[in-house]
Amino acid sequence: MSFELGVGKKQNRQGRVELSVRFRLGKIDYQAKTNLWISPAFVKTEKYVSSKGKPSTRLVLTSSRTKTEEAVNADEVKELYSRLLTYIESVYIRMNGADIDKTWLPETIKAFHKTLAPEVPQSTFIMLIDDFLKETSTPFQSHTRKQGYLTIRRSLLRYEIYRQITNPRFLLTIEAVDENLLKDFENFQINEHKLIEEFPQLSATEDTNARVGEKSLNTIIGNFRLIKTIFNWAFNNRRVAYNPFVKFKMGQRTYGTPYYLTIDERKRLEEFDFSDTPRDEIFRDIFVFHCCVGCRQSDLFTFTKSHIINGELHYVARKTKEGRPKTIKVPLNSTASKIVEKYSNYEGDALFPYMDSKYIYNRAIKRILKRAGIDRIVVVLNPKTRLPENRPLYEVASTHIARRTFIGNLYKKFKDQGMVSALSGHAPGSQAFARYREIDEEMRKEMVDAID
Repeated sequence: MSFELGVGKKQNRQGRVELSVRFRLGKIDYQAKTNLWISPAFVKTEKYVSSKGKPSTRLVLTSSRTKTEEAVNADEVKELYSRLLTYIESVYIRMNGADIDKTWLPETIKAFHKTLAPEVPQSTFIMLIDDFLKETSTPFQSHTRKQGYLTIRRSLLRYEIYRQITNPRFLLTIEAVDENLLKDFENFQINEHKLIEEFPQLSATEDTNARVGEKSLNTIIGNFRLIKTIFNWAFNNRRVAYNPFVKFKMGQRTYGTPYYLTIDERKRLEEFDFSDTPRDEIFRDIFVFHCCVGCRQSDLFTFTKSHIINGELHYVARKTKEGRPKTIKVPLNSTASKIVEKYSNYEGDALFPYMDSKYIYNRAIKRILKRAGIDRIVVVLNPKTRLPENRPLYEVASTHIARRTFIGNLYKKFKDQGMVSALSGHAPGSQAFARYREIDEEMRKEMVDAID
């Protein structure tokens, strides 16, 4: 049994390189990364005589008498690497000659790192989040709301592990969460997608493992709103003595001008021939119906034939069930009625076929709009750069564009927020409603003419 040290070429932000280990025994020859990072200055090439009596070279780890930050890190890495080799050897010996494959070495290294994790009690702030979810959950709580809190919980756990890299005793206690920590967590979220690649241990456990992409500022602000809600609840219930959001100021979400299909564009889509792709024809019909009733996507996927009563769609919006439940009644226009009738013989309780995946539906919307030539250029706000961009409508379309199409065209026709809100399910005076409104050229002219 022998081990051979290797060094990667890629450097992290500290200018360190990752060590790898090569495990050889008979015909077994596997190599894997160790997740141990060191300054290249402490890796040297050493000459030696092999077991066969031939001169050869190998990489070795060195130390320095001058204990700079990098030297101290090198000493720690050198010790951990030695312990890792001992651990790999002991694991293999305990296997009593059982066969191993190429996954064995990286899995063994991952298990070694888990043994290094300090045995500490669960951080009290995470416990507070769990208490909040348990005590505020209701049978009608939306899946999106719950997932939002679970996502921020995972991110905070990853933040705790990140802080423990440089300060092993750090715990995300309730007392530790102040305006300075929140600012630090904000920076962590901005770079989280990069840090996970640099420090794989951030997502090594079941509680922290998740796909993390680059976050927009609107997403980060939304995450802080969730944390603020937790602190407001905790403060009002005397679970905490201090609310850090008194001093920590969140940014404001920024949205571009709402874009949606005009009535002419919607009709062009209705009349487009999808007979060569029956599945897309069904998605087209679902989307057009969606544009005619203006519900949220989460509600659309719950609709059954029983929701249609005397030519009207009756439903209670999932988003409002736990707070202010109210039945929304939307009369079906001739287009929506024809679509419902078209699928009236469809077997099953669902109103339409294929109402089982919002992701498939989302992709289908882009595809059918592109095929129908709905390619008008719209100005959208890039969520990451917050700069305007010109994009074809089909490229930026999603499930929510159906709701905007319903609201935008109704408001353009009647210019009465109260009347439109009754059909869309918005609360009276809703700030969110303002995002759907657009004062177009016709409305501008009418406003000026009104004072002529």
